[in-house]
Amino acid sequence: MVSTVSDIPVLRVDTPGDLLTPGLRTQINRATRRLAADGLTAVDVVIIAPTRLRLAAQVIEAAHVRRDRARDDGRGVSDLDDPHALEAWRTAWACHLADGSLELTVLELDDGGLCRRVMASYCVAVREPPVYRVLDSRMVPGFARYSPGRVLEDLVIRRVQADPDYDVIDWGSAEHSGALIAVS
Repeated sequence: MVSTVSDIPVLRVDTPGDLLTPGLRTQINRATRRLAADGLTAVDVVIIAPTRLRLAAQVIEAAHVRRDRARDDGRGVSDLDDPHALEAWRTAWACHLADGSLELTVLELDDGGLCRRVMASYCVAVREPPVYRVLDSRMVPGFARYSPGRVLEDLVIRRVQADPDYDVIDWGSAEHSGALIAVS
């Protein structure tokens, strides 16, 4: 069903339970097996503390640009290479940080203590109950074997679904073709 959330048409799935397609579920299951075989654990870390978000801003921005430039489309550019897009990105981060609605979820890979945890993907969202709006989500180059973007999408969806404050997950980015768009 297509409906409107804040005057933007989005897909709404009114079904409880597993909202990912069978193909995405298979991809996530394969990634989970690969993580286990390589002795890694995926840990999702939710950050809403303003100080930590301020510190994370440049790291996330750099990861965004690295992922865009590493894409297989051959362009080698990022949307944040445009000064206006970069300014809009930084302004959105600062405004949502200031009003307390910004949330960052990071998927870290943990090798059981032999090394430090490393960021494999991230999801930047705005908490506007009853809508959870994903602004940006990317995997970090070098971890494609583990499908960290898809694994994180699944973890975020499950967490938000379980929160009674939210009726809709708006994953409206064109960057996520094939991903869940919105859930109510």
